[in-house]
Amino acid sequence: MNENNLNVYVNKTINGSLAFEDEQYVFNYKYDANSIVSLTMPIRKSSWNSKKLHPIFEMNMPEGSLREVIKNHFAKIQNMDDINFLKLIGPYMLGRIKFNRIVAEKKS
Repeated sequence: MNENNLNVYVNKTINGSLAFEDEQYVFNYKYDANSIVSLTMPIRKSSWNSKKLHPIFEMNMPEGSLREVIKNHFAKIQNMDDINFLKLIGPYMLGRIKFNRIVAEKKS
């Protein structure tokens, strides 16, 4: 997997990939995807391209002072652009969409 690519999971099943290339975000569904990531992004063979991060992926990004704290903490390790934020927090996001890999949850 390219450094700027993320696997996108819907309900713990890989459904596509998100990349940043040629100064745009590109989302592609897998050939066998059966769950949509958003009502505004139905399954299709064509890529979903956007100059800004797609709203469905942006909605759980940290904002304000929390974003700054995370950015400052990890800035020495990697460039904290949107893709790297999703790579960092993606497995731990709440909701049906996660990024990169699913972290096994401990059962209490």
